[in-house]
Amino acid sequence: MLRSYCFVLLAGMALSWAVVANEKPQSKEISILASIKPVKLIAQAIAGEQQTVEVLVPTGMSIHDYALRPSDFKKIRDADLVIWLGPVTEPYLGKVLKQAGAKKEHGKSLNVGISSASSIRAAEPPHVWLSVANAGHIARRLTDRLTLLHPAGSEQYRRNLADFLDKLAQLDAELKIKLAQGSSRYLVYHNAYPLFEAEYGLAHAGVISDHHEVKPGAKHLLHLRHIVEKQDIGCIIVEPGSNLSVVNLVVQDFDIRLIELDPMAADIPPGTGAYLNFIREVGEGFGQCTGGFTEK
Repeated sequence: MLRSYCFVLLAGMALSWAVVANEKPQSKEISILASIKPVKLIAQAIAGEQQTVEVLVPTGMSIHDYALRPSDFKKIRDADLVIWLGPVTEPYLGKVLKQAGAKKEHGKSLNVGISSASSIRAAEPPHVWLSVANAGHIARRLTDRLTLLHPAGSEQYRRNLADFLDKLAQLDAELKIKLAQGSSRYLVYHNAYPLFEAEYGLAHAGVISDHHEVKPGAKHLLHLRHIVEKQDIGCIIVEPGSNLSVVNLVVQDFDIRLIELDPMAADIPPGTGAYLNFIREVGEGFGQCTGGFTEK
């Protein structure tokens, strides 16, 4: 009698373990890897506080010619989803992602290298994450993919998306009002913001350096000084790592403010509201530069 009871008990336990084992893939968290931090901020808003989103490219490294390390290959291999900006912006990732995701049912990667302002011309691919419209589009596509990869979390992803889009729309409306009040002319050190500027009716009067690695020539600097004088430039938007000695050659003898913004969001604290804080910070920087915001 005892043996029969033990057999039934063990059989029941085995069945319970089998059920748990079958349910686990549906309920487990998935591993998300974003190529750069600004994309991570959007992904975190959709994934939520309980889901970790890793970043591939360290702060301060170029996203256009980054060299993958052995630890990066492991991150890509282990991730359920890699969010990247496409082969034009991040050519180092294309072949690796194709090989890593060849056997994935829904694809290993999500290319978010889109542009709502394709007519804008720049020396480098536009920074799509600096467009509020693109951020919303990226968030929708990411929600659809996460729902496929992790059906158990689909309702939460949809709620997070609705909340993100609502707050994004509120911020967009706020920035449109405030940035419309500015009138001061400005320069940018690096042409990183054409999509953001297009959405808010802004336009820089000149660019100091097309590429961080290339120092502008004397002819270009003289041209910029002429712009500063004739157009009454009041501000220059610089970035971490900007060559301030070059900037000084442009602003020498003129009363011009420098506003530092980081298009890569290096100092933005993590969290589901981090992308909104990032765009608000960019908007306030442009507002202070053009006179649309009162400096705190």
